[in-house]
Amino acid sequence: MMHNSKAFACGTFTTFALAIFMAAMICIPQAFAVTAAEKEAEAEEALTQLHALQETLEQTSAQYYQSLAEYQDAVNLRDAAQKRVESIGVEIADIQKNLNARVREMYRSGSTTFLDLLFGSATFEEFTKNWEILNRVNQNEAAMVDKQRKLKTTAENEKAEYSKQASIAEEKSKEANQAFKKSQKLVDQMQETYDGLSKEAAKLYQEEQEAAARAAAEAAAAEAAAAEAAAAEAAYYEEDFVGGIQNEDGTVTDAQTGEVYASASEYSASTGNEIVDRAYSMLGSSYRYGGTGADGSFDCSGLVGYALTGTNERIGNTLTFMEYNQVSDPQPGDIVVSEGHTGIYIGDGQMIHAQDEEHGVVVGKVQDDMIYVRP
Repeated sequence: MMHNSKAFACGTFTTFALAIFMAAMICIPQAFAVTAAEKEAEAEEALTQLHALQETLEQTSAQYYQSLAEYQDAVNLRDAAQKRVESIGVEIADIQKNLNARVREMYRSGSTTFLDLLFGSATFEEFTKNWEILNRVNQNEAAMVDKQRKLKTTAENEKAEYSKQASIAEEKSKEANQAFKKSQKLVDQMQETYDGLSKEAAKLYQEEQEAAARAAAEAAAAEAAAAEAAAAEAAYYEEDFVGGIQNEDGTVTDAQTGEVYASASEYSASTGNEIVDRAYSMLGSSYRYGGTGADGSFDCSGLVGYALTGTNERIGNTLTFMEYNQVSDPQPGDIVVSEGHTGIYIGDGQMIHAQDEEHGVVVGKVQDDMIYVRP
């Protein structure tokens, strides 16, 4: 028999609210194909490579400018040698010109110059001395010409060597320039790669933040819906559902029908058959949470209530039915019930119950966690 209780119906609002909340959580994006963190890691790797390439660029740049400096030094030395060659050549030409002019002049006017120097000598010793002086002058000028020619040869050799060094330095500067340009190109490419990856990472991060915000909003809405459903449930079930009333003489009065039974476990076959018949008559009906048959659909406790009373008034829920007197000799028309589900026992371990939205009201096996109680 039934006793006073406040409880939740089969397929309670709490279960419904929890289902709403879980559905909302399922909608939360679990992961992106590529996360912002992964893309940022790629960008960091590209940045590391970029730094390495920039170091190489700095080295090749230094080598290039060093080679240019070496080339310019060699060119300067070559040009200086060329100027020395030209200067010495001019000096040689001047010495030779002056020497030739003096000789021509001395021989052309020998009576007053060259001959006077020789034949104007008072003694043979003076003549010999003057002759030696003339020879010494010519030898000195000839030596000067020879010295200048040697200097010119040296300068020309230096020029050839510096020209060779300039050619080598120029070739090296070209190679260094090519290496520098190649490094610059690699740096530019890696910079572009890094910038692109950084931009993608920032975009993914923004998308993840927006998705997280949406998920949080959906979760909050689901939680609010669950709280609202729980509040509605509590309001719906504020009223006590009264079942059996224990009398002082030990009998039990069914508050719904007014029938008096000798004990809570007393069984009426006719009543059981009526209950079973009403349950059978609803086979194939649809399932609807909160349904009591008014629109042809039931939830599990709504079906049991209809089978017991033949009306569409809700008389209880799973926890209400669990308060009925449990029996060890189940008979057709008894109630099978657990905290989460209930149905009408029809014998042979079978029950008629409103299973779910997919199956509706069907015959099924009594579940292992159910107990048998008698209305």
